[in-house]
Amino acid sequence: MNTKTNNTSTGTAAAAGIAGAVVGAGVAIAATKVMSDKNMRDKVTGVLTNVKDQVMDAVESARTNGENALDDAQAKLDTAKKEIKNKS
Repeated sequence: MNTKTNNTSTGTAAAAGIAGAVVGAGVAIAATKVMSDKNMRDKVTGVLTNVKDQVMDAVESARTNGENALDDAQAKLDTAKKEIKNKS
């Protein structure tokens, strides 16, 4: 029985977590300073609203395209089934 653990991946995950926490803290400190200005808050709000709208459009497009791809795949499967029946 192999009881050896993979310490490399555990160490990498821990390092990534610590790095993420440090970066997050830096962003929070910078954001606090930037967001104290009303004009900057308005600009950030506008940008975030624009990004949100773009993401929602992309999600809707992916959902629609995914449904279309599913419909196309189903039609091809139905055609293949008919061809197999006709050849039998």
